[in-house]
Amino acid sequence: MSAPNCYLFEHQYAILQQIEGYELFQSDFGKFPLSIGLKKSKSLPKSPFGGPLIQNGNKSDLFQWLDQIISQVRSKTGQIEITLPISIYPTMEVDWMLEYGFKKKFSDTSHYVDLIGFSESQLHNMELRKLRSSSFDMELLQLSKVEMIHSFIAQCRQSQDLEINTSLESLIAQITAFPESYLFYVAKSKGQLAAVCIITLPVDNIAYYFLPATHPEFKSDSPMVSLMVYMYHHLKEKGIKYLDLGISSIEGAPQESLILFKEHMGGVRTNRHTLTIDL
Repeated sequence: MSAPNCYLFEHQYAILQQIEGYELFQSDFGKFPLSIGLKKSKSLPKSPFGGPLIQNGNKSDLFQWLDQIISQVRSKTGQIEITLPISIYPTMEVDWMLEYGFKKKFSDTSHYVDLIGFSESQLHNMELRKLRSSSFDMELLQLSKVEMIHSFIAQCRQSQDLEINTSLESLIAQITAFPESYLFYVAKSKGQLAAVCIITLPVDNIAYYFLPATHPEFKSDSPMVSLMVYMYHHLKEKGIKYLDLGISSIEGAPQESLILFKEHMGGVRTNRHTLTIDL
């Protein structure tokens, strides 16, 4: 047995993201990151996919390990809140955590794409027509284009009265520290950016759909459809098995249009659970 590797659990990442009270508990089979606060400790804030990871751990070993972790943090905090990664990640069974004593706080709708089994026939007819009529050029950009990419995403979000939740300085710092964990994909029309997506690679064989954006001028042409299919094929060629499309709800409240789009793009629906235990 060996604990899964994940750059998001590195202490350097916690420093870059200003995660307070960060501690990483490790065993032969798992990693359990915690941001320890007086009233509540979380696993893991600012991690796109969630918290603890285990590799081939059995229930008995897991329970003993949880006992050890809780005994170490009981005097520092009143509650532990964890977000379990979805089932494509090496993580705990939610039923085991409930049996241990955790309680379900909420469940978010999430989606992923099985890149190995993907074919374009899985797309909804509308998205398939968009793909076949597309005239966009796809490209994998160098990470040195980070300022241009961030500016484009920020402008697209601003057009929807939204803010990008990662500052340029933070993104540059993350990419500088972990350059092998980021990819920039773009769709262009006659040299102009139409859509972009930042992909991050949190663990072996899994990519995460981190920061997508479409220019409002090209919205009706759906360049993201062509870009996502391009990413599916390119990531598969790199040996990636799954693309995590992230959650489509806010603390359990579904975002129906986002759910529909991801499922039209071949996304498989699943749940990402957030659990708590009082100490």
